[in-house]
Amino acid sequence: MAASIAGIFFMVFISAISLGIQAQNSPDDFLAPHNAARSEVGVKPIEWDSNLESVANDWANQNKGTCQLNHSDHHDLGENLFWGGGSGWTAAQAVGDWVSEKQYWHPDSLTCDAGQECGHYTQVIWKGASKVGCATITCDTGDTWIGCNYNVDFYK
Repeated sequence: MAASIAGIFFMVFISAISLGIQAQNSPDDFLAPHNAARSEVGVKPIEWDSNLESVANDWANQNKGTCQLNHSDHHDLGENLFWGGGSGWTAAQAVGDWVSEKQYWHPDSLTCDAGQECGHYTQVIWKGASKVGCATITCDTGDTWIGCNYNVDFYK
């Protein structure tokens, strides 16, 4: 009986952890850091789009086996990808990683410091993107894969 009770507590504990992780990857958890970064540069807020979320989910599930950061073939969409070793990575951490590239971006010349990445940051703040949809999965490897897709007007 003690083993049964311990097993039940273990399942409740794992479920609580899982719910906590899911709660940290809701649409609002993705939108808040996106819109904070956009606000800093005077760009209007981005909105959640369930169709883009479906695209992100489909691509995430195709990468679940290897957890590699391969971009999709949706060339009409913007896309940011994040990989984190182990489980438990959150939307805020992924978007924060992309936004951390701001330090290398020079908006006056539209250039990035040599040898640095800025494309994830510029995707987050791109004024031609008005909608985003994201997905988070735990890969078969046990690592975390997060992807966001953006509608994009490349001329804004």
